[in-house]
Amino acid sequence: MQRIDGRFIYSASDLNNFLECEHLSGLDRRAALREIERPPADNPQAEILAELGEAHERSYLRRLQDSGKHVVTIERGSSNADHATAAQATAGAMRAGAAIIYQACFFDNAWLGYADFLRRIEVPSELGSWSYEVADTKLARHTEPYFILQLCFYSECVGAIQGRPPAQMHVILGHGVEESFRVKDYSAYYRATKARFLKRISGDAPTYPYPTKHCDFCVWDTQCTQKRVADDHLSLVAGMRRLQTARLTNAGITTLEALSKSTAEQRPAKMNLTTYEKLARQARLQFEQRVALAAKELNPYKYEILPIDPGSFDKGGFALIPPPNSGDVFFDMEGYPFYGLGEIGAESGLEYLFGAYTGDDKRFTAFWGCDRAARPAGKDRLAERRAFERFIDWVMERRRTFPDLHIYHYASYEKTALQKLAQRHGTREEEVDTILRDELLIDLYRVVKQTICVGQPGYGIKKLE
Repeated sequence: MQRIDGRFIYSASDLNNFLECEHLSGLDRRAALREIERPPADNPQAEILAELGEAHERSYLRRLQDSGKHVVTIERGSSNADHATAAQATAGAMRAGAAIIYQACFFDNAWLGYADFLRRIEVPSELGSWSYEVADTKLARHTEPYFILQLCFYSECVGAIQGRPPAQMHVILGHGVEESFRVKDYSAYYRATKARFLKRISGDAPTYPYPTKHCDFCVWDTQCTQKRVADDHLSLVAGMRRLQTARLTNAGITTLEALSKSTAEQRPAKMNLTTYEKLARQARLQFEQRVALAAKELNPYKYEILPIDPGSFDKGGFALIPPPNSGDVFFDMEGYPFYGLGEIGAESGLEYLFGAYTGDDKRFTAFWGCDRAARPAGKDRLAERRAFERFIDWVMERRRTFPDLHIYHYASYEKTALQKLAQRHGTREEEVDTILRDELLIDLYRVVKQTICVGQPGYGIKKLE
C-alpha cells in the first residue's frame, strides 16, 4: 500500500494482507499516511524466500527464452509516472502481439500490479486474433488460495485492456508443475473480497492485532505483540481461540488476569464448563508465574498435574509412557525446509540430521545427511537417504539387543518425516512400518498436553524446558 501524489495506490498483495489480518491493512494505511513509521524488514526467513522466489522466476524466464519464444520485458518504476509508463508499455506490447510479456504492469492511479508473465493465446479479442492469459511463478508445491486472488486481479486488468476476460490463469509451482484455473470460477469471490477491502480501508472501524499465522512474516509483529502484552489480552492464554476470546469478552472477562481470577458463575453462556475450566486454569498458572517472575522467586515456574479421569486412565496421558528400558532412544530431527525450492523437478526440504540420545551409555549419536559441498551436483539426496538408512538400521540393530525399547520424540515431526523419507527414497519401508505398527514411537507432546498444565504461553519443547 502506497500514497503517491496524495492518492492511495493498492495492490493484490494488499488484498491478501487483508484476508490474513484486517489490523495489518489498517497499520499499512496509517503508515502510508505517515501517521506511524513502518518498521524495517528484519526477517531472515522472509528474505531467503524472496531470494528463492526471484531465482525461480528467473529460471522460468530462461526456460521461455531457451525455447525460442520472444520475450518483451517491462521496466519497473517507483513513481506514478514510472508506473504509468510501464502500464502503457504493457498495453503496447499486448497490442503488438508479443509472445511473452515479462513483468507486465497494470496501473490506473488506484491499483497497481506487476504480473510475472502474460502469455499470448490464439483466441480473438479487441487486440486482434490473439489475447493473453496470466502466469505467475510461485515457490510452493501446491497452489494456495492467495495465489488465486492475485491471479484474479491480474486477469481483471488483462480483460480491461483486451476487451474480454481471460478464460484461464496459471501458476508455475516451485518444482516446475503448472496448474491452471478458470477465471470465472473465482471472479465472484475476488470481487466480493475487493469490495470488502475497500469498504474496510476507507472506514474508521477499530481493529485489534489478534495473532494469526501471518505474524511470523509480518513487519508489524513486534508492535502487535507489545500491544497484546500491554493490554494483557486474552489471546496470551495458551490454547485460546478467537471465538473463545469473543465469548469471554462478551461475558465481561477481557484480560488474562481477569480470567485467572474468574469463577464458574462468570462463565459465558455458550462455553461449556470443561472448556472454561481448562482456559481459566491455564490463565491462572500464567498469571501466577508472571507474578513470581516479577518477584524474582527462586522457583517461579508454575505447573499442575491435570485431573485424571479414572475411566480413561489407561487410554492416554501418563499411560502413553511405557515402562523404561535400557535401550530407549530419545530422538530429534532437524530439517532445512527451503532446500530444493525453485528447482525444477526437485522435492522441497532436506532432513539433514537424525539425532539420537541413549541413556544406557549416555551418548548422542548423529546421522548427518547434508554434506552438499563434498558431493557432485544432484547427489545431495543420496546423503539424506544414507543418513536415513543408517539411522533405521541402527534402531533395528539396537532393538535386537533391547527388544522392548521405545523411541521418544516431541510432537509429530519425526513420525511424519520417517514415513515421508521411506516413501521418497523407496527404502527401509518395512522397517518403518514395523516401527509404526509396534508403536515404538512415543510422542511426549501428547503426554504433556494430556497430563500437565504449565504457566507458559505455549507448549513447544523450549517452553516446557
